[in-house]
Amino acid sequence: MLYADTSGLHITMQGQLAAPLAVLVVLMGLPGPVSLRALRVRGNTALEQAQVVGVLRLRGGAVYNASWEPSYKEGQPSAWAAARVGDLDALRRALDSQALDATDEDGRTPLHWATMAGQQNVVAELLHRGCSALTMDAHGWSPLHCAASSSDAALLKLLLQAGQAENPAVADIVTADDRAATPLVLACGKNSSEVVALLLEACSNATVSRRDADGFSPILRAGVQARTEILDLLLARGASIDELDLQGNSSLHYVCQGLSKSRIPLALSLLQRGADPLVENHAGDTPVDYLDLDVAKALSRELLAWKRSQGLARRSEEEQASIEQNMARSTMESLASSFEGPDAPGAVFHDCCGQRADGDTDVHDEAMCTRVRANVQLET
Repeated sequence: MLYADTSGLHITMQGQLAAPLAVLVVLMGLPGPVSLRALRVRGNTALEQAQVVGVLRLRGGAVYNASWEPSYKEGQPSAWAAARVGDLDALRRALDSQALDATDEDGRTPLHWATMAGQQNVVAELLHRGCSALTMDAHGWSPLHCAASSSDAALLKLLLQAGQAENPAVADIVTADDRAATPLVLACGKNSSEVVALLLEACSNATVSRRDADGFSPILRAGVQARTEILDLLLARGASIDELDLQGNSSLHYVCQGLSKSRIPLALSLLQRGADPLVENHAGDTPVDYLDLDVAKALSRELLAWKRSQGLARRSEEEQASIEQNMARSTMESLASSFEGPDAPGAVFHDCCGQRADGDTDVHDEAMCTRVRANVQLET
């Protein structure tokens, strides 16, 4: 039997291990932040309890079941339970004896839960009655933040309209937790350009590039996953494709780390929008420093093909082949020098690229220097 009490939606499974899917769907299908509490296996119990923060959605069209709610089994559904279930009649009865903005043990109002569960009819009812869209729960999230994280544009539109009546700068309010995230930052980590467009209409210019406590701005959140529609919306509003986190990393830094050939389109989409492949982070690394030789070649050719399609190409096939030969030669020399070590007798190494020069013979080829080579290879 599955049930969820009103204290932060502790989802419990009792009995056979045969069908824990409903619980797993809830846990694995969350687009919002999640923290697990007291997760353990005991006998035939699959999952004992889980704390869900931000969003509660079941995948595959599954319906949240009233039988999971203890207050329903007792015949007196609470407003929080009715909000999760989407039961308007039970909600109205509960509100006859319960304050509209009453909070449960997690500091959540019925509006929090209705928003998290995607119960639009309940959200509309609660807002019509005057429930606040800006009340922070114990985790520092308002219903508006929950809606932004849910990628539900219809819900967000309702909450934005209500929230702006309380505070015109509602779209600029950050979560009251350690993350300190605006609704826009939360939304840009998801995949709803419609939600992002609504927030961009409502937020200030400063919020377009405001970083959360982890150092991520909206375009960094979107750029790490190369969500092109969202990137274009942010760029049109004045964001920079090369915004940096606290360590000086751009979106392209993140995308290029461990980049495989199958994920080249992610890096290509950033380069097409003007991302700088040579911007250094605080450790002195550029995005192209993370690329292995085969991936760098493939990315270079993909970028060249795109530039040709746009009438921007300035490189012949012969020049491309020459660059790739130099890339391979330079890579082998760098590998060799790393084995010999900078303190090897008679060995002198260039700081810019690690290539070796012996005695009076300087074999350094400027065209092969790592930074210069990368600049030619991924010239934007």
